[in-house]
Amino acid sequence: MSNGQNICSVDMILAPNLYHLQVSIGHFKKWSMPESISHVRNYMKVCILFLCACVGAENIFCARVVAVWK
Repeated sequence: MSNGQNICSVDMILAPNLYHLQVSIGHFKKWSMPESISHVRNYMKVCILFLCACVGAENIFCARVVAVWK
C-alpha cells in the first residue's frame, strides 16, 4: 500500500499474517502490539478493515485464528 489507497498482492499476503500475529498474541499471551510501532499498527488497521469488508466480520476470523493455533 504505497499510497494508502491501493492494496497490492504483497498486502494480501502480509495482512493475514499480521492479523494472525495480533489475534494469537492477544489470546494466548494477553499481549498487544506496542504503541511504539505506530506505522505497523496503522498499516494493520487499514489492511484488516479492507479484508473484513471483503470477506466478512472480524469476529469470525478471530475464532478461526484461535482454533488454528490451539
